[in-house]
Order: sequence, then structure tokens, then C-alpha cells
Amino acid sequence: MEKTTPIKFDASVGHLYWLIIKMMLLNIVTLGLYTFWGYSNIRAYLTQSISIKDSRYCYHGTGSDILIGFIKIIAGSIVLTLLEVIILKAGTHLIGWASDWYIISNFILNYIVVLGFLSYVLWRTSTYKMSHTSWRGVRYRLGGKAWDFIIIASKTIILNIITFGFIAHKTMPALYAYIFNNLHFGNQSYRLHFRENPLMWSNIISIILFVPTLGLSRVWYTTKFRHYLYGNLEFMDLKFKNTITFADLAKLYITNILIILITLGLGLPWAIHRSIKSYMESIEIVGNMEKTRFIQMGN
Repeated sequence: MEKTTPIKFDASVGHLYWLIIKMMLLNIVTLGLYTFWGYSNIRAYLTQSISIKDSRYCYHGTGSDILIGFIKIIAGSIVLTLLEVIILKAGTHLIGWASDWYIISNFILNYIVVLGFLSYVLWRTSTYKMSHTSWRGVRYRLGGKAWDFIIIASKTIILNIITFGFIAHKTMPALYAYIFNNLHFGNQSYRLHFRENPLMWSNIISIILFVPTLGLSRVWYTTKFRHYLYGNLEFMDLKFKNTITFADLAKLYITNILIILITLGLGLPWAIHRSIKSYMESIEIVGNMEKTRFIQMGN
């Protein structure tokens, strides 16, 4: 039997609440400007609470970086809005504002712009987070091209909406495969290749039974999907597996909902903490990590 290495998460709920309270208080003084530094501090604390073989992860991001990123997002949204207004005004002269074609094209244009822009923001924030995360001094890096991700992510969302999720067992693995196959640790890359897809009937059954099971059927499918995802993930000579069970995940979701409802939302940080802990500690690394060598990239 191959050796397995667990991933540990030991963040304190009390300290997480203190960071949030601190951020709220300083936001009052700074008129909300401290939000970016507060968010960075929370992410740094949660990241360093994750450890493998007694070595903790580190987050190197800063509040100023997040602020600059936020300003770029606002600027980008303004530019896209102006371009959309110009295009729509041109459309009114060509087909008329009361035309059915104008209404349909307006809806499609808005949907494409919003979906594409959100996908781009997600990609940029993900690349930033990865490049500013390290373990044992070695940093992660998310490669690939933003445009490719936008196309894949938009295609995944559109197809899942059109088919009511009945082909999610194909679209979601493809999206995850693009992400993981472009994820690097040092100068080594992860590999995610799905040799077969046994999730079709699980996905279909879980959607059909969603209402009568009050959503628990999708929890069951999520469990199977995690097993399938990590069971096909590799890094150098290491493999992975996910040990979460349907009972554990269902219990987590139900208790988190109760915590949030009973506390009128004040228990949300606690629920998030429980979710992160459950997710991270359900992942195990299969193989001898002592035999694996990591080499830091030059940049």
C-alpha cells in the first residue's frame, strides 16, 4: 500500500473573527479603504494555516496589489460599458430601438460582455493568487492564456444553462483540466487527464432527484465528482485522492446552513472556516514525498 500524506488546516475561528472585526473597525476610520489590506490579511492567515508535512503555505500578496487590481477592474468595466453604449446606439440607427432584433441583440451583447468580463477577472485573480502562494519557498504559477480560459469558462456556463446541467459531467472536467494542466509548482506542472468518465448517470440522476431530495442528490454527485477529479490528478510521481464521503459532506452543508440561519448571518465566517477545513483535510497525497524534488523557477 502506497504511503499517503494528509493536508492539515489549523486556522482558529476566533482569530478569523478578530481579523474580520479589525477590518470592519478600520474600514470605518479609512472610509472603506482598508478593505483591500484586510482581505489580504485574511487570505494570508488562511493560507498559512494550511500545511503539508509540518511545512506551512505562505501568501505573499499585498493590499496595495488588490487595490490596484480593483481599480483596473473598475476602469475595464467603464470602458466596456462605453463601448457597449456606442454599439447599441449604432444599432438603434440600423434596426430601430423597438425592433425585436434590437431587444434580442441587446440581451445577447449584455450577456456576452458580462460573462466574458467576469471570466477574465476570475482568471486574473487566480493567476495572481497562485503566483503569490508558496510552499517551502517554492511558488506556484498558473499559466495558460486568459482568452482560452474565457472561451472555456463561458462555453461551460452557457452549455450548463442551456442543458440544465445535464452535460456538466463533461463540461466541468474540461474546465478543471485546463486549469490544472496549466498549474505549475516550481518548474514542474500538474497533470489532469481523464481516461474515462463514469459520471454521466450520476449527474443525470442527481438532477432528476434534486427537488425530492431537497438538493442532497447534488451533494452526492459532488462527492463522486471530487473523487473522480483528484483520482486523476498527478504531480511528478505523486498522485492524489479525496476521502470525503456523502454523509460527511451532507452533514457539513446542512450544519453550515443552520449555523448561518440561527446566527442571522453572523456565523458565516465560521461556516466558511468549516468548509475550508473539510475540503483541505479530505485531500491526501499518494506517494513518497521525500523522493520528490522541487526546483524553483528562475522568475
